[in-house]
Amino acid sequence: MLPMNIWLALLVVAVLSAGACRGASTQPDTTTPPPAAETPNVKPPEKDAGMILPMHARKKGPIIVGGCKESCEDPKNAFRNFSRALFGVGGSELPAWQSFVDSTTLVHNGEELGRHWADMWVMKRFDERAAEVDQWLAAYRLRVGTVADRQAVDDSLSSGLQFRRIASNEVEFVFIAPIRESAQNAGEWRIRMGRRGLEWLVQAIYD
Repeated sequence: MLPMNIWLALLVVAVLSAGACRGASTQPDTTTPPPAAETPNVKPPEKDAGMILPMHARKKGPIIVGGCKESCEDPKNAFRNFSRALFGVGGSELPAWQSFVDSTTLVHNGEELGRHWADMWVMKRFDERAAEVDQWLAAYRLRVGTVADRQAVDDSLSSGLQFRRIASNEVEFVFIAPIRESAQNAGEWRIRMGRRGLEWLVQAIYD
């Protein structure tokens, strides 16, 4: 049996060894971790000055060609509404007769007015072109004259009206114009209409 002093020495050594192990496990790890990947500093895209504006913020310019909208979405209604508006019996429910005219292709009794006006647009003679178009339309309206009532126009459009489809986007109407006051063009009329976008517009008048 070992002497008491040797047992005490062994006990002290065991206690010191256990304390050293606990100290080693509780000390913080001083090893430097690998640097984390840096997130690139990406700036949000700046708003483009030319980006598309919402509908309510857009500025609407004047309509240059057409403008009859739902009044001319199909050729037969377009022709009937154009005739009523032209002869002055359309009332407030119809747009102005000028909005039924395609000023880029208009031919009047063989004269290619639309081609001339289109050339003026290409040459950027916008104001001069607009003045010429307005002048011709005003003169033509005076030439047409005035119908006494709407029934006279409707009778003219329903009596002997001829309809001919020239192409998928082009039609022609032939009819006897109603009797009008101060009219300078009587007898048989031939009107060709063509589709431009969603509208059917007058492209040629032979009267």
